[in-house]
Amino acid sequence: MVDAQGDSIDLDKVYPVKHSFVIKTNPGAIVWGQIPLTAEYRVGFETVTGVNQSAQFDLSYFRKSPIVTAVEDSIASGSNYDLRLRVRGFRIQTQYRFYLNRMFDGLMGGDPYLATAPNGLFIAPHVSYAQASFSTRNASRFDVYTNVSHLNINLLSGFQLVFGGISMEAFMGLGWKQNRWVEYELGSKRVLSRDELSDLMFPLYASPIKLSGGFNFGIAF
Repeated sequence: MVDAQGDSIDLDKVYPVKHSFVIKTNPGAIVWGQIPLTAEYRVGFETVTGVNQSAQFDLSYFRKSPIVTAVEDSIASGSNYDLRLRVRGFRIQTQYRFYLNRMFDGLMGGDPYLATAPNGLFIAPHVSYAQASFSTRNASRFDVYTNVSHLNINLLSGFQLVFGGISMEAFMGLGWKQNRWVEYELGSKRVLSRDELSDLMFPLYASPIKLSGGFNFGIAF
């Protein structure tokens, strides 16, 4: 970058990057994941790619939600493990963040570290794909199961603060989604229609409109 006098400016010295990597998660997703009835064990990796930019990649593994387990334990058939729900799946996410901190230097307390990624207000294009299979031990013996997949593309906005090596962030977003349920039975399959998904879940779940929101905690270094 060149200033008004024609001298070169090193942005890395004006805006020094203190933390270049963040490992993060959302503990709440273990109770209820992105796909209904699941527990989502998620870990995210954010790496700073520039003074005000970063890339993030998230991996998740799906198991059965502890809420479902508690319900199964409370009913008479809960002791029959052959009838209990079995869940297996995964999720991958990626996003590229643009931090807007230099627009708000005066609001960042004058600390130059707070004016660089991974701190502050950001916007990010985001893509997520999740898939999980639902069955029981009895049903799986006969190749009977339901496969659920969620694909969504979003524009996120949020705020992340790194303090003392600990990161906290909250975000929200709007985008497009495709939620798909496929039932498999003895080699045949049936795709549930949007109306069926709406009746099974709720209208917004079957809609292509995606509303996002959440938070993460992590460690920065």
